[in-house]
Amino acid sequence: MSMIHRYFNIINFAIYQAALLLALFYQHSAVNFMLMLLVLHFVLSPSRQQDMQFMLLALIGATVDQVLVAMNVLDVDGGIIPFYLLLLWCALALTFNHSLRWITTLRPLYIMLTGAIAGPLSYYSALKTGALDTPITTVGYVAIYALVWLLLLPLLSHLAQIITYDHRISHE
Repeated sequence: MSMIHRYFNIINFAIYQAALLLALFYQHSAVNFMLMLLVLHFVLSPSRQQDMQFMLLALIGATVDQVLVAMNVLDVDGGIIPFYLLLLWCALALTFNHSLRWITTLRPLYIMLTGAIAGPLSYYSALKTGALDTPITTVGYVAIYALVWLLLLPLLSHLAQIITYDHRISHE
């Protein structure tokens, strides 16, 4: 096992954190850098094919955000979530196969609580840095995201388990 593969969870975590910070502070200006981070992930990843399957999670997350745009929870130009947010979803989805894989081992209640806390904190940060905007009150915004992530994180975690299980079965 190469040194990169041995420490890939750390690399994956660092790539996600870099993508998150770029999205929070540079939004549209960060797109090229975020794309480079995703390419770097796939170049270094010990499980490229399986990682591609995790893009389903990014599609689900981006769809949820798009629904929240349609419900006037998120206010975005043109009514379509920004590309940097889609790229951030891609980076997050990849963590479910690497640095965030541990979350799939938690009991559902703990996953729900983690989602209800971590999800709104992330979106609140985006609101405060100007990366995202909302026409509703901050309290309403945080409450909606708490409810969304209470349900979304367990769903993403469950799908991550299915993808991982299917990958193991197909390689036996």
